[in-house]
Amino acid sequence: MNIVYTVNGENMGHATRSSVVIEHLLSRGHRVSVFSSGPRPIEYLRAKFDSVAAVTGLHMVYRNNKVQRLRTAVRALSGFTRLRKDLTVIKSALADFHPEVVITDFDFHGEIISRLFRISIICIDNIQFLRYAKFPIETEDFLDYELNLMVARMMVPRADYFFITSFVNAEMRHRANGAQHIFFVPPPLRDRILATPRTIGDHVLVYQSSDSYDRMLPLLAQSGERFVIYNSRRTVKAQNLQYKDFDENSFIDDMASAKGVITNGGFNVITESLFFKKPILSIPIKNFFEQKLNAQLLQANGLGYWAPRLSKKTLGEFLSRVQSGHEDPPVVAFGNEILFTRLEAALDACHRLVRSGS
Repeated sequence: MNIVYTVNGENMGHATRSSVVIEHLLSRGHRVSVFSSGPRPIEYLRAKFDSVAAVTGLHMVYRNNKVQRLRTAVRALSGFTRLRKDLTVIKSALADFHPEVVITDFDFHGEIISRLFRISIICIDNIQFLRYAKFPIETEDFLDYELNLMVARMMVPRADYFFITSFVNAEMRHRANGAQHIFFVPPPLRDRILATPRTIGDHVLVYQSSDSYDRMLPLLAQSGERFVIYNSRRTVKAQNLQYKDFDENSFIDDMASAKGVITNGGFNVITESLFFKKPILSIPIKNFFEQKLNAQLLQANGLGYWAPRLSKKTLGEFLSRVQSGHEDPPVVAFGNEILFTRLEAALDACHRLVRSGS
């Protein structure tokens, strides 16, 4: 089939997950045309695939490890003003492609392309967990939950099939908008991760979705523990802090050999750390309900720990757990074939619709 794949460009998680699915689709003989936004995701995807077009993305604004709601909204509205340019890019890239189905990883261009070409749409992401899974919501989180839910619906208003990645055994809440094909599936993992052995080195890996959490660095420096840090502004210099620019292979090696991981509530880093059976401390970005939910699910299921902010006490307790090594490593079910098998069945059904002219 001729498949269009639209990828959210906020940080790297959507791009790395989508690359796993795109590689599988290409191996099955499908043709894939990719659209994404953000310089790092586009660079990553173009290094792997031939057909990758750049479009306008909706990106969050952070300050001090906190989502700036108003500035994010203003930035999002300014992005929508460039939709006419995006339409030109889409029509040009797909002029001779003849798309038959579109797959979206939390990107609103999937809906545009589905409407424009009157083709089925398939959603593969973790964010739709907010819409279809059962989980408790604390009163203090209700505003952020509603805002995140609104964004989830805006980015993917509808889909013929939802494949929702999750690192816990999720229970369905409801089937909204008449959607019948909703599946919770294990997170897909890159071949590079699957092929990398787990070891225990002398460092703790630190990765931040936002590079704005400068207050964390003095605490890390004072602890004396060795930290390998990605996506940070390097405002604190210390012998025990090693800063690195993001490189896929280096990052995977550092994660696989870490004795622990400190991260925000980003889904992909959490799930990849779980695959390597690492102790995890999650400090979610404030005003970012999806990240806080990931962190809470992590702890509630005995898979790691979370805190609303990093303090000397929180860091010390986590490092003590890491050093003791007495806790059993977390065990989570993984398996790309579960998603791939269901996705191929969905594509077969979409192909039958194309052939029937429906």
